[in-house]
Amino acid sequence: MNKIGLLLFLQLGLWTTSFSQILATKQIGLGTGLSFNSLKSDLISPYTHKGNSVPLQLYFRLGREVSRHHVQLQYAEYNLSSSSGGLSTSDQRGYLQYAYHRKLKNFKNNVTLFGGAVFLGNGSLRDNLINNKATGNNQTGELTFSLSPSLLLEWSVKRSYFSFQGWFSVLNLTVQPGYALSYPEQTNWLSLGSYAEVNSRLSYSKYVSNRFDFRIDYQFSFTRLSNYESIGYVSNQVVTSLVYKINKG
Repeated sequence: MNKIGLLLFLQLGLWTTSFSQILATKQIGLGTGLSFNSLKSDLISPYTHKGNSVPLQLYFRLGREVSRHHVQLQYAEYNLSSSSGGLSTSDQRGYLQYAYHRKLKNFKNNVTLFGGAVFLGNGSLRDNLINNKATGNNQTGELTFSLSPSLLLEWSVKRSYFSFQGWFSVLNLTVQPGYALSYPEQTNWLSLGSYAEVNSRLSYSKYVSNRFDFRIDYQFSFTRLSNYESIGYVSNQVVTSLVYKINKG
């Protein structure tokens, strides 16, 4: 009788382990870091403006055996200066990103390839300053919504996890509030010729405990908008975050 009870106990343990693998992995992360940025806008000046910022980031991740969901919020205020003395820009940026990926292929050594899409809503409001003072008609900005195909590669080494993601925009809706009297408010669907957005992200996660992971992300972003206002924007960003696992890993 004791042997039967032991066998049932072991079998229940196997069932529980299998079931826990099917259950979703839910994580919430909160992080900050440093971002290095360059901006060139025809409406601001003919010069490139450069500067650093400290972004704040919050994200939720839902991982299943065959899929990944990722929702991310970020806000940062960039203080950018030009090579010409006296000209500067205060750029407030925030975005909401949702990414969905589906498993495509398993490779050796715990490497998995996913394919999917990224939806990004991105808002920017810029104050153009001369000697740190605002002038008349000094604000520019835009609100953009983009859809991008994406590839995600994940691999693990012991209790460390790595991932690389790359995506680029193929569909974009841009709302521009206008500038002075020469450029009225516009809402446009933009093609690849008028809007380009390329992103990549490399991530490393380290197991800390059953409840927490430590994560570091490097992200590169390039955006070019060619409408009535020609804008080029490049960002290199490093963010460290503490990740809380809603269900224990």
